[in-house]
Amino acid sequence: MNDSIVHSFDPVTLLGGGEASIADVHAAHALAPMCVGADGGAELARIAGVELDAIVGDFDSISQETLETVPLARRLHMSEQDSTDFSKALRYIHAPVVVGVGFLGARLDHQLAALHVLAAHPDRSCVLLGPHEIAFLCPPQVHLKL
Repeated sequence: MNDSIVHSFDPVTLLGGGEASIADVHAAHALAPMCVGADGGAELARIAGVELDAIVGDFDSISQETLETVPLARRLHMSEQDSTDFSKALRYIHAPVVVGVGFLGARLDHQLAALHVLAAHPDRSCVLLGPHEIAFLCPPQVHLKL
C-alpha cells in the first residue's frame, strides 16, 4: 500500500507515551530495529537513545526538539481526535509484525483503548509489551508447542 508512512519487510517497534522502561524499549528495538513514535512515544525514543524512523499522531505530547529529530517527510500529523495515537500509527505501519511498547500498564483507560485497537485491526499483527504483561490478538486458530 502507498498510504503507509512506514513500510518494512522486517518487524517494526512502535513506542507509545505510556508506562515503559528503557530496557523494554531496547528489547523491542533489538527484535524490531525500525522504530516509530506514536506522538509522546517519540519522547521515550529520545530518552532511550533510539533513532526514530517516523512519528505519527496529533503531536500534542511531543516537544519541538524531539519533533525536529525526524525529517518532515517522515512525520504524519493527524489532528483528528476520534482515534488514539496508537490507532493512528498502527493504520499507517505496514510490517509483518509491530512490537508496541508504552501502551499497557499505568492507566487502565489507555490500556483498554490499546486492546480495543488490536481487536479493531485484526489485519495488523501486533504484540504489545507491558511492564507485567504481553498482549496480542490471537488468530481464530492457533497451534502452540507447549
